[in-house]
Amino acid sequence: MNDAADAIWLAEDFTIRVKNVAPGISHPKGIRAAFNEQQQAPQAPAPDLALESPAKLTASIEQVAPQAKRINKLSAMDPWK
Repeated sequence: MNDAADAIWLAEDFTIRVKNVAPGISHPKGIRAAFNEQQQAPQAPAPDLALESPAKLTASIEQVAPQAKRINKLSAMDPWK
């Protein structure tokens, strides 16, 4: 990629993209490369989303049925009509 594209990418969301970049990196190409490396690194799940402690089901069928009917109706619609 060229420098202009990297600079535009950086300017689109500057505060998010330079948040965890090493202090010595200042060129947009280096910032983009560091950002992409961080995005590809495996992330640990948030503690509240851990699979070991699922949330208890508290909804009844009466509460869920109307939403399920709407979902079924929407899924049966042809989006290309």
